[in-house]
Amino acid sequence: MHRGLLNRGCLVCENTVARLMNSEGIVSSTTKNFRVNATNSNHSLPIADNIPDRNITTDGPGYKLFFDLTYISTAEGFL
Repeated sequence: MHRGLLNRGCLVCENTVARLMNSEGIVSSTTKNFRVNATNSNHSLPIADNIPDRNITTDGPGYKLFFDLTYISTAEGFL
């Protein structure tokens, strides 16, 4: 909020903005930083095949491309 006011040319003290926001019940919305959780390998569930380890023949360089979809962000959290 303070930075937005400064960008619009309003010279106000950050503490004044905080006090006025507090008196009006306005709170800032913050997002949590993404944190990778370690995989729990202590389970009896089946383990997926190691597909990149297969010998796949190609016509030239740059044709063997792989990516990791381990973390997919959804509204309910990460899959």
